[in-house]
Amino acid sequence: MKHHNTTVISTLFVSAFALSIATAHAQQQSEPTEGQAGSITGDTQMHGSPTDKEAMYVTRKEQNEFLADDLMDTEIHSTTEDDEGIGSIEDLIINEDGEITAVIVNVGGFLGMGEKQVAIEWDSLELTQEGDDYVIKTNASQDALENAEEFESE
Repeated sequence: MKHHNTTVISTLFVSAFALSIATAHAQQQSEPTEGQAGSITGDTQMHGSPTDKEAMYVTRKEQNEFLADDLMDTEIHSTTEDDEGIGSIEDLIINEDGEITAVIVNVGGFLGMGEKQVAIEWDSLELTQEGDDYVIKTNASQDALENAEEFESE
């Protein structure tokens, strides 16, 4: 039993010692040395991680902004077919800069059967606000969307 306790204590001591060395090494690596602070040489670029920045808070959206939730399930209307509804927005494709690049639209089918998803580029949509609702239009027809290649998320 005494040998078992000694082994456990030794293991704990070695683990704590290794952790303290790793922590000290990490702090030493992250602390700039003299001459390093603020200097960029060659092709090296310094990028701060999001956690380096102080959190900023938004209390309301601006007049020219909208919530993604406002677009979800919104019907897209065709300008070529007398404003006929041609599909509803299921999802958004957003790039790393936070810009919407496309909307995923459910098209075709009946009562959810035979439906497929098509991605429509954001720049090809016209978004207007009528009261509290958004109206989204495109110059594509129902047939064009049903014949478009299906969107694959992977």
